[in-house]
Amino acid sequence: PIDIFRKENEFYFITEFLQDFTTLEELTHLPINKKKQIIQNIWKSVNILHNNNIIHSDLQPRNIMVHPKTLKVRIIDFDNSLFIHHKNCRYYQNLFFLKYLNYTKEGMYTPNELKELELKYVLAVMYWFLFRSNELPKEDFLKTIPSSSEIKKILNLS
Repeated sequence: PIDIFRKENEFYFITEFLQDFTTLEELTHLPINKKKQIIQNIWKSVNILHNNNIIHSDLQPRNIMVHPKTLKVRIIDFDNSLFIHHKNCRYYQNLFFLKYLNYTKEGMYTPNELKELELKYVLAVMYWFLFRSNELPKEDFLKTIPSSSEIKKILNLS
């Protein structure tokens, strides 16, 4: 982002105008090596968010903009994002990606647990979307794809 500022309990992200960018949904025709590069760029972007204690919570193809030539990635639509500022996150039980992963836990989530679960969700959904189908997978799709660690190896992510 170009700038981030806070007004009371809300954060504002100011980004550049995304001229010539398109949604990830429109780039499923690309060759595999470019798809891998896009996922690597998504991975880096999500890690930047997480390093700044931000959980996007609604990462899906329509919220990821990609420049078709450079493959630069920009994440958009932060309406449901969270700034994690507590050690334990009990009120985050209703996050979209937790429901999608069918993941429930008694008690509270730590920020690191939420970050890891969002990364798992992002890797799985992007892998499915770009390599398996042009639609978002059904909720039981995790049974049909490699684990997060296997996807990281396939995509050369660290």
